[in-house]
Formats: sequence, C-alpha cells, structure tokens
Amino acid sequence: MTPGVSAAFAQLCLVADRAFPEVFREVRAYLSGGNSASDHLVYSFNAKGYSGRFPAESLEFLGLVLEGANVVFPEYLRECLRTIRGAQPALEETATFQGLLRDAGGTLE
Repeated sequence: MTPGVSAAFAQLCLVADRAFPEVFREVRAYLSGGNSASDHLVYSFNAKGYSGRFPAESLEFLGLVLEGANVVFPEYLRECLRTIRGAQPALEETATFQGLLRDAGGTLE
C-alpha cells in the first residue's frame, strides 16, 4: 500500500462523521503509518471529536496511521489521548495507548 492511498483512506475516515466506526472497519486493512501529514491528520481528527465518541476505534485508528510517523506537534495527539482516556479509562493500559503516549512526549500534562 502506498502512503498516498493510505492517506486517502484515512481522509475518508475523517469525513465519515457518525459512520466513522463502520468506515474504519472497512478500510483499516489499508491504513498504514508514515503519513507525511500526520500532524494535520491528528489535528483534524481531534477537531471532529471522534476520540470522545468512539474511543476504542479512535485509539486503533491513531495507532495505525501514526505508526512510524514523526509527531511534530504532540499537543494534538495528547488532546486525543486525554479524551480517549476520559471516555474509556481502561484503554490507557493498552500497548497502543502507551506507544502513542511515548510519541506524544510521554505525558498527557
């Protein structure tokens, strides 16, 4: 899968709104990290409010699209992680959450 195709599927998830969980399930196999626009992606994802509405799917989505990415503006990722933790606290203990937390600087504060 090329990074451009993966990014297009990630964008499809961003515009799905209430259908985000269903769209994500359909395209998850085509999502991969290394997206050069990862900060914009996380910013847009956070602005949509998906982290609070769909915490488990959001965590998996972020884990996939940010794998191997260089997070330049970690505050957007920290905000998503805080929202996920607030909506479903048990997710904080997952390997995906902990990996993203490291990418965000190791703390949510």
